[in-house]
Amino acid sequence: MGAHIHHGYWISGEETKETAQNQLVEHVARAAGLGPGCKILDVGCGFGGSSIYLAKKYGAEATGITISPIQVEMARKAAAAEGVKAKFILMDAEEMKFEQTFHVVWSVESISHYPQKERFFAAAAQCLESGGTLALTDWFKRKHLTEREYEKFIQPIEKGMLVEMDTMEEYEGLLRSNGFQVVHNEILNKNCSKSWTSGWIFLRIKRSGKSRRNTARRLSTFSGPSAPCERDTLPEISSTDLSWPRKFKPRAYN
Repeated sequence: MGAHIHHGYWISGEETKETAQNQLVEHVARAAGLGPGCKILDVGCGFGGSSIYLAKKYGAEATGITISPIQVEMARKAAAAEGVKAKFILMDAEEMKFEQTFHVVWSVESISHYPQKERFFAAAAQCLESGGTLALTDWFKRKHLTEREYEKFIQPIEKGMLVEMDTMEEYEGLLRSNGFQVVHNEILNKNCSKSWTSGWIFLRIKRSGKSRRNTARRLSTFSGPSAPCERDTLPEISSTDLSWPRKFKPRAYN
């Protein structure tokens, strides 16, 4: 199966990193209401881990895009080895265009790498069918950080992981301006934090209890029952559901 290059989601705390990474994909998939035969656009697909998992587990028709030719080649080989219906294309997330539309646009920890995030969100809206869902996880910084906090806690992560972190509120503004609405919010800190002590994440930074509250946060978007976004109480790694505002039937795909 294509290798995952994202955080894991621990439930018992005893899982291997590979199991935890699959559990993160499964967690997002369940919350997004994926069903058999759904058409998924996996943006920033990496080596195809999510696309191949969703194709095998849900019978999804997955299309993955990345700007890395090596990742495309390796993802295609992994999909062929697994015998799943998943294809991989060399394409820029800020310039993506398709003749077809998708039930779900899926993005796991990739948007923070994009220099013009507003272009991605605009393109994602165009790629979704009426009632479709944008499901994402990403890194975030807390709002109202001092310059010292930013330089001490955020800048090393941005340089080490080649990302530029925004606040959750900034993402929400971009999403709403492109016709999306928040329908569910969930905090993932507790289940994902072990990624930083497992030795497989590319960057490891020592943090005190206080510094943790100033560093990376994660936002995930899923489809689901309407729920308020509790902006003022979100800690550093979170997930928020955002859905295209028209009616979405998560279990009925053609």
